[in-house]
Amino acid sequence: VMARPPSAFYRFRKMARRNKLAFAAATAVALALGLGIIGSTWQAVRATKAEQQANAARAEADLQRDKARQAQTEEATQRRSAEEAKAEAVLQLKLTQQEKEKAQQAHDRALAAEHEQGQLRKEAEAARKTLEVRSRGESHARAGQWKEASADFSELVELEPTNHWNWYQLAPLLVETGDLEGYRKHREAMLARF
Repeated sequence: VMARPPSAFYRFRKMARRNKLAFAAATAVALALGLGIIGSTWQAVRATKAEQQANAARAEADLQRDKARQAQTEEATQRRSAEEAKAEAVLQLKLTQQEKEKAQQAHDRALAAEHEQGQLRKEAEAARKTLEVRSRGESHARAGQWKEASADFSELVELEPTNHWNWYQLAPLLVETGDLEGYRKHREAMLARF
């Protein structure tokens, strides 16, 4: 029999047998660190996705706000045009028959402008309401109030049925509230529409 020095593996096993408690503690710490890294990475990915969704929703809200402001500006312009057309119509009524016809045409333009103004006012009000409901829904979602957020995004789908983003945001909220039948119907309606 020839003797040789003990191998590194043999010495490691021997040391592990003698220091079981220390090796068990080191293993537990390493396992806890590994699980902590995995959990932290998972939470970071979730937070990044949530931030991207919030940024997209914020951009959509900004776009809706800009549309509402533009509609209000157009409404003011149309109102001034309508008032000017009305004043012109009043003056034209005092003129001759030929001029009365011109006045009638101006009056018709004023009525059309008033009608357009009413339409713009309705559009501005709809844009304001959409923005308000979207902001409220996002606030509820951030607070974890899933039922309220679901109700708000359902209202958004009704207000803007062609906006696919509203449909997309409502789907996970229905799942969070436990309304799986509502989710199934929503999903089928979404697939049929888009």
